[in-house]
Amino acid sequence: MRPDLSIIIPCFNEAKNISIGLNQLEQIINQTKYNIEVVVIDGGSTDSTPTELKEKFETLPRDNFKLILNETRGGYG
Repeated sequence: MRPDLSIIIPCFNEAKNISIGLNQLEQIINQTKYNIEVVVIDGGSTDSTPTELKEKFETLPRDNFKLILNETRGGYG
């Protein structure tokens, strides 16, 4: 089904913050009648962000959350 809203989240070295934001988005998605898609794109983080994201995405609903991990450093842009 086509999403009513797509949220694109670029991230780079956000290991300390990314789970908090994803938890909040999951709560919002669970409370709304709209079909919301969240796409998280890691720009080649050099901290533990990719590991944090992989672990978190194991528990998130795949219909709403998509993950793209870039292995090369691209930063936010």
